[in-house]
Amino acid sequence: MKKHRIQLATTIAALATMGQATAQTTFINEIHYDNASTDVGEAIEIAGPAGIDLSGWSLVLYNGSNGSTYSVLNLSETIIEQSGGYGTVSISLTTNGLQNGSPDGIALVDASGTVIQFLSYEGAMTAADGPAVGLTSTDILVSESSSTPAGFSLQLTGADGIEYSDFTWQAPAENSFGSINAGQTFGGEAGPPAIVINEIRIDQPSTDNDEYFELAGYPGQSLEGVSYLVIGDGSGGSGVIENVTSLDGLVIPEDGYFVAAESTFNLASADYVASLDFENSDNVTHLLVYEFTGSKGDDLDVDEDGVLDSEPWTALLDSVALIESVGTGELVYADPVGPDGSFVPGHVYRFADVVGDFKIGPFDLAEGYDTPGSENIEPVEYEFSTSTYTSFEEPFGDGSIYVDEDAATDHYIENMAGSSDVVYEGGLELGFKAFYKNTRNASGLSDGDYVGVTQFTGTVGTYKDGTQGYQISDPDGEYIVELDTIDMSLVEGEPTLLIDLFVQETSWESNDVIRVWVETDIGTFYLLDSSSSDVNDLNIEGFWQTLSADLTGASAASIRFSLDSNSASEAIFVDNIRFGPVPQIEPVSIMEIQGSGQTSPLAGEQVITQGVVTAITANGYNFWIQDPEGDNDASTSDAIYVYGPDLVPEIGDLVEIKASVSEYISSSRPTDLPLTELVSGSVTILSNGNELPAAIEITDMPNESIEEAIDLLESLEGMRVSVPYGLVVGPTNQYGEFHIVTSADAVPGSGFSPWFSQMLISSIGDQLVDYNPERLMVDDLTLDEALELMPGDSLEGLTGIMDYQFSNYRIQPTDISSINAEEAVTEIKSYHWRFAWFRSLLQWPYLNVATLNTENLFDLIDNPDKNDQGTTPTAEELEIKLEKLSATIGIGLDFPEIICVQEVENQAILQELADRLNSKVRFGGFNYAAASLETSDARGIETGYLYDQTRVKLEELYQLSDEIVPGVSDAFGETSVSKGREPLVGVFKYRGQLITLVNNHFKSKGGDGALYGSVQPPVRESEVQRKLQAQVVRDFADLLLAEDKNAMIGITGDFNDFQFAEPGEGNNHTLGIIEGEEGALYMENVVKTEVPEFSRFSYLYEGNSQVLDHFLLSAKFADKLREADFVHLNSAYLDVYMEDTSVLERSSDHDPLLLKFVMRGKGKQKRHHRR
Repeated sequence: MKKHRIQLATTIAALATMGQATAQTTFINEIHYDNASTDVGEAIEIAGPAGIDLSGWSLVLYNGSNGSTYSVLNLSETIIEQSGGYGTVSISLTTNGLQNGSPDGIALVDASGTVIQFLSYEGAMTAADGPAVGLTSTDILVSESSSTPAGFSLQLTGADGIEYSDFTWQAPAENSFGSINAGQTFGGEAGPPAIVINEIRIDQPSTDNDEYFELAGYPGQSLEGVSYLVIGDGSGGSGVIENVTSLDGLVIPEDGYFVAAESTFNLASADYVASLDFENSDNVTHLLVYEFTGSKGDDLDVDEDGVLDSEPWTALLDSVALIESVGTGELVYADPVGPDGSFVPGHVYRFADVVGDFKIGPFDLAEGYDTPGSENIEPVEYEFSTSTYTSFEEPFGDGSIYVDEDAATDHYIENMAGSSDVVYEGGLELGFKAFYKNTRNASGLSDGDYVGVTQFTGTVGTYKDGTQGYQISDPDGEYIVELDTIDMSLVEGEPTLLIDLFVQETSWESNDVIRVWVETDIGTFYLLDSSSSDVNDLNIEGFWQTLSADLTGASAASIRFSLDSNSASEAIFVDNIRFGPVPQIEPVSIMEIQGSGQTSPLAGEQVITQGVVTAITANGYNFWIQDPEGDNDASTSDAIYVYGPDLVPEIGDLVEIKASVSEYISSSRPTDLPLTELVSGSVTILSNGNELPAAIEITDMPNESIEEAIDLLESLEGMRVSVPYGLVVGPTNQYGEFHIVTSADAVPGSGFSPWFSQMLISSIGDQLVDYNPERLMVDDLTLDEALELMPGDSLEGLTGIMDYQFSNYRIQPTDISSINAEEAVTEIKSYHWRFAWFRSLLQWPYLNVATLNTENLFDLIDNPDKNDQGTTPTAEELEIKLEKLSATIGIGLDFPEIICVQEVENQAILQELADRLNSKVRFGGFNYAAASLETSDARGIETGYLYDQTRVKLEELYQLSDEIVPGVSDAFGETSVSKGREPLVGVFKYRGQLITLVNNHFKSKGGDGALYGSVQPPVRESEVQRKLQAQVVRDFADLLLAEDKNAMIGITGDFNDFQFAEPGEGNNHTLGIIEGEEGALYMENVVKTEVPEFSRFSYLYEGNSQVLDHFLLSAKFADKLREADFVHLNSAYLDVYMEDTSVLERSSDHDPLLLKFVMRGKGKQKRHHRR
């Protein structure tokens, strides 16, 4: 093999790191970001030496939730002297311009892009992008809150300081923006600067005209007191100072590099000319020191033991020893570099700059690796060879496991033959080496990591050229594949490099990086570099794409590709490396792209097509186009979504687009239907102001068949559609989505309930369920703000785009003629509480029992042993929650004797709700108490009871366990598939009669297949565990009834399941199991027997009203029942009302179920609906 050296052009960020460590004389001095009520007067103040020009500087604001920048404040002011040679500059922000923490950050960045400071409040964070990318912030350890008075701020204080470390952050106090803070004075002297030796040349061929040393540091940093020393030999032996260069009066230039050189120096412009006369024929030590008090010729190692006897300086800033011979020659006093063969290195440099180790550079300047005054570069060796594929993987196919004991050091991985180079005897394939870089805290090279050649097709389907390709996956660091160098003189035809790349579709992390590049003797060409972007935003996932680079003029080319990530689901594949013309693409119609099925026949291909722009997303990034004529084929859509184009045109523009066809399926929703889209396209505008294609009118949807609805909506994907009249059946949720039905579908018998203007999920016999395909979701992707609508509201003249996202087809509105909405909510007045108390008095003949899922009633403590961080409220949020729930129970339910509650964190927070109820009517005499027990649930949620001790007595409270009834652990506890909430048993005494209640919160439906998904009928995985839970509860009921068949038992709670069987269940469904067989032991579900059909819903999901909350009664207890019904205060109302304590509605996402019992004698005569 012959070796050919070329330059690797690379950009380094070391100076940014150094800027963090530099003694900060210009710094953030005062911050205000939060106060009571609306945040006002938000500002950031910078302090620094008078005369500093901040032009080109900026304050970059960081979002602590994802590490990304959310705003940049450009500076232009000059700091004016206010005290002790220092001053301040204040930058005001708009209202709510600074985010409120937990945490958020601020980076102070100078004109060269160097991060001077990266501070944060309410916790530390790591920047994922922007100038501070990869840096971890310094938490200032004080904060503001929603109770901080307006006009206050966080400030630094301290006496006689001149740099950031001299001061301390203080708690909120009255602000002083634009002036020196109270308790702050400037003065004193600065400590030693943070400067390093970055590059040295002491020797060269022929006359040493170009000796120099380069320092790197913070731009503008004073070099006052800094000296450069060389220690070698003298009459006294080793340790003698041979050269002293004082740098008093000089500063680091704006580019961060300072060069001192001989007068004969001609490699670049020197910042300082000095007589260096460096020794180059023995071991020598170069030092950078602060406040040197010695002289040239001083012997600092008189006893010749290799340890300096004296150090005539106050601080050693940096040092390096250049070695000619190891173990002989002069002694050295720093970490050694060398020898270079049998000589002392003539040229050494740090790579990477500032923070990297010293490396030996070429002796001959003609090789071009001296970079005085700019960033250092690293020579790269290219190897021309005839070698073929192999792979590095753990384990190998023959059972061997690649073992690498050093996951912390950057190094080439060795293959099975013990070499990092893959050798092949004959053939035309490119061999390669694989390099590992520790970018993930030495976590790499674990079993399962892969880099090499693969035939795995599970991700890519097929390869573009043959049956194999290169793969990098799960590196837990960075793998770089370096292909052998191509001799460009052997390339026939057009010298355009073509590479096919496949990026696995998954949820990439923001700091994951994919790069594909080629290094040549004329420069480096990046075909793809995601280092400044989030991979998820590049629209490059899930299909083969062709990357290209014109290498005209290059004589040698070496292909590189790399992946830096740490997840097993993250992988890239490279195939079909070749030279030739960029493939020509023939134009196709949108209809040809869409095809007549769920997936495009051109998926993964690059296409050229035309269409009229019909809509643009509200963020202005993406749009839809539609063929102006169409093909009159009802099975093919005439439109398509364009994601991530190079420009976004105007609505009505006729455009031509060159892009890749992708079938998008979210990795978090693998059973979603695919959305055909054009990604990463180049857009050419052909004309403006074109008439939009006519919208397809939707007047009547299929009544029962989801499959028929999917076929209809898929044929309209991306097209303009219209609904002349839509009645709202599902309220606007937190994502801006609501549901409507057409006037033709808003009729009884179709699932529509006119009493509540909702679509009810219902059984239609023979284990079939009407999931109401009549529903049409309306989204807000094209709206500046969401429409807030509830059941009963309506709209006319809706026009929009038929879209598919998040497991649902949806209309993205472009026009609505009119909206008819009424805010039908109850404004709470003080008399409502008195009336509720009075009504409770009228209930004296009855025992009133309710069940209510409170929807995350959590306390203020973020328990480290529970996964409750996402639901731990602020004090303000908890106050609202308690007030809303107390109104539901008091005003909405008239203070029932017993409330069975679900989704509370613990008894203490439930008791706070009890206390709130007791305080609502001073003369009411209520004495509610709370009871609950800790469960196995990962979030820590429990079931519990609220009961009025003046009317009922809790005789016994216990949780079901394996000792009471077998199977509890497998269904709810530690050995279950998903640890849940063990049933809570409460035995109550009311007027001398014992009542046993079993309070439940079964496993949720989360994770089940989507109604509008690719698997039909949807797979309901979660019901398996619910059926286990149901059997445990039924077994417990049987134990009680075996002891006393007349026992009064109530089984209630949130069962997360319907009152009927879904397809394939028969009688073996969750509630059917608890009901049991007909006869004496039958448990009656009052939802089926007492609640009117039109009122059978307690929860509303995606426009489907349904019952998840039930109450089942033993025969004796059922005989006492007078009435039962849901109190519809919550599920059909807007989420925004959850934050409004003046409104009765929406304390939770579940409606309560209220039962009234006549405990003396029998209740009303009822017709029990036996099976």
